[in-house]
Amino acid sequence: MVILKLKVRTGDEWRELAPGDSVAQPIFVPTTDVLEPGQCVIIEVASPLLPNKVLIRGTVQAWRPALPRMRVRAGATVELGSDEQPKLTFLLEVFSGKRTDVQRRRHQRLPVAVPVRYRLANSSTFVDCELTEIGVGGALLATLEPLPIDTELTVEIVPPGGAAAIAIAGYVSYHVPAGGSGLRFVTRDSDGDRRLRELIRRLRASGALATATPASPRAASRAHRSARSRRGRNRSRAACGASGATTTSAGSRWRTSRSSSVRC
Repeated sequence: MVILKLKVRTGDEWRELAPGDSVAQPIFVPTTDVLEPGQCVIIEVASPLLPNKVLIRGTVQAWRPALPRMRVRAGATVELGSDEQPKLTFLLEVFSGKRTDVQRRRHQRLPVAVPVRYRLANSSTFVDCELTEIGVGGALLATLEPLPIDTELTVEIVPPGGAAAIAIAGYVSYHVPAGGSGLRFVTRDSDGDRRLRELIRRLRASGALATATPASPRAASRAHRSARSRRGRNRSRAACGASGATTTSAGSRWRTSRSSSVRC
């Protein structure tokens, strides 16, 4: 899955990219990377107005190349997943100025879809479930009903390429409107943090998460100008090569005038 990095500087810029209030209305992500319709992507939204980066899952509807003469940016139209409505609402409230008291997280959360199982601290029965977000500090457990706040539990997850599950202790620290339970991991030593970082690294390496070039409007413009510059240099080199081949047979006088017309 590709991660598209989208940097938003103002609320007006976000409104231009995401004019709707519902996930049913797609958003536009400037990017020069060619994307196929139906391709699953993750949009990493970063902004000075946000306490942390917000990652949203979606599906590409269409991609278009840049048309400089018409001032059309390259980019993709992305339809967000139905379960991403809470995140979209959060972004709308922050960019509109309605929410300003959001606390900053110490660690970034990555959207995933990893099967896990968990058990409560006072039970030996495991329940199959799925993680939809994970970071070094915690995770989001997709429970059918929110677990009570401060509930202690243990989550078992098999790392990609691993044979045995690793157990991670934590407790429920918040709820989300969709019904998920937010977890805060409890690590008693540096080895616990190391295992979590290794787990996240394996999730990235497995192909579930992959990075792509930045998709900010300025980055797209820079990439387009760089591509035009490279094409211009390539044409100049080709012309220089043709000039050199001609001068070998045409003599030094023609070589001098021909070389002066092409800057190599």
